[in-house]
Amino acid sequence: ENAAVYYAARLLEAGDIISLSRRLLVIAAEDIGLAYPMAIPIVKACVDSALQLGLPEARIPLGDAVVLLATAPKSNSGYNAINAAIADVQNGLTGDFPRHLQNKHCDGEDAEIKGQHYLY
Repeated sequence: ENAAVYYAARLLEAGDIISLSRRLLVIAAEDIGLAYPMAIPIVKACVDSALQLGLPEARIPLGDAVVLLATAPKSNSGYNAINAAIADVQNGLTGDFPRHLQNKHCDGEDAEIKGQHYLY
């Protein structure tokens, strides 16, 4: 926690609110993720406040965001899952969409079959 606040202070003293804000948002999604999903909207609110306030007051909501992220539980399961899926697509492991998940309104072909067993 102390190290995170220290490096945030260095960025703030350099006047780099944008880099710090961007990094905090990425950490909320990438490192905290599903362990504490509310971290994303909380950090977004802190970043929005900081950008509206400007320096020197921006340090307050950004400091809150840093401490929140440093002490929050961590999970990168969503990050790992999307990276694995993207790697599959990039390696040509795409396959076809299951027929019942295809949009039955687009091409008209077999519209009565497409989406037939989709429950939600």
